[in-house]
Amino acid sequence: MKIKKAYQENDEDLMTSAISEFDSLHKKVWADTVYFTDVYGIGDVRAYSWKDTYMEPWPGQRATYIKTNRYSQNVYAVTIDFAKYNKIIFNNNSTLQTADIPLDGKSGKVYY
Repeated sequence: MKIKKAYQENDEDLMTSAISEFDSLHKKVWADTVYFTDVYGIGDVRAYSWKDTYMEPWPGQRATYIKTNRYSQNVYAVTIDFAKYNKIIFNNNSTLQTADIPLDGKSGKVYY
């Protein structure tokens, strides 16, 4: 049985190796944050995402409250895997929902 070395010779090599490994993993996962401003006060904000034949169960994941903006509107966020999804609907798990929103524009880390 041959034992492989599980550490680097110095901390700088270890850090460089860890960053390189993280970068390669991050490139495989296309997840990013999508923000939603609840202009109409729908309340229990959910994010339903899909792409062609791959859909998550309705009503989607619960959005996380981030803050209230200067217009007294609540801002929410969800993390979306863009390898799986390219459209989103925000809803209140009842009768209120947005139109189908394509996730094709990006400004910094905010999709619109």
